[in-house]
Amino acid sequence: GSMLPVRLDFKVQDKIEDLVEQNADGESVTVIGLMRVRNAERSIASSLQALSRFTHAIVMLDDSSEDGTVQQAQSVAEECRVEGLLLNAAGVRSQDRYSDMQRLLEAGRAMGGTHFVVVHSDEMLTTSFIDEGSSLWWDALAALKIGDSLTLSWVHMWKSMRYIRTDW
Repeated sequence: GSMLPVRLDFKVQDKIEDLVEQNADGESVTVIGLMRVRNAERSIASSLQALSRFTHAIVMLDDSSEDGTVQQAQSVAEECRVEGLLLNAAGVRSQDRYSDMQRLLEAGRAMGGTHFVVVHSDEMLTTSFIDEGSSLWWDALAALKIGDSLTLSWVHMWKSMRYIRTDW
């Protein structure tokens, strides 16, 4: 496939309490990122940094990684507001990814989440919604009604964090 170099430039948001938005009805909009990972040591820090730009907090579930994924995530947890780290039993891979996703969703709801962004550790949302002080992302979320969803573009990382695939 075709590859293009990528420059990753992340800016960390403020505290979760300072970022909670309100919709048109005056209700709080709290966005929680949900990420299920396994053996993502090379990409997890950048993925969490990118996701933190779109969320108020993150819950991550590690599916028995055999590398340094958990340690890398812990190294950026405060900066990226990783408020929950769920671990599957060491050495035992989950056979039910739907149960894992339900665990993530329940943890996000327990944190007060009203909206959820679900990505894998090798996916990153594009920043066109939030670059240069744009409020488009937060405005779009505030306009969602119960049952609505957004479909967003994502970057498909290829071979390293410096290249993306362009033939998808």
